[in-house]
Amino acid sequence: MRPREPMLSVETQREIIALLHTTDHSQREIARIADVSRSSVGNIKWRGVVVEPYRPPIRQRVTEYAEFGRKNPRARCPRCGVEVEMPCLACYVRRLKTETWLQRTIRERKERGGQKSE
Repeated sequence: MRPREPMLSVETQREIIALLHTTDHSQREIARIADVSRSSVGNIKWRGVVVEPYRPPIRQRVTEYAEFGRKNPRARCPRCGVEVEMPCLACYVRRLKTETWLQRTIRERKERGGQKSE
């Protein structure tokens, strides 16, 4: 089951968080200023973070990408040289895995304090 999209835009949520932290307005006044319900302001205050829009998992994105490629003619991939239905699904999957690996590597280095592994 896919999570629900946030009803308020990211900008509106950030505006409400800024008002909560920088002013002495009540939640009711902030709700009037931002033109949202009081319960929305309360929920944002309780969460304390902005809820980003839903991003499908990698497997779903790859499937959508592959379905898009089936509509296109076969050609040689400029990156890997294999004859495929463009865009090249293999290159797309490699790029997704590399981005995921890079993100994980950056996080691990930050946790270690920026020191390189031996």
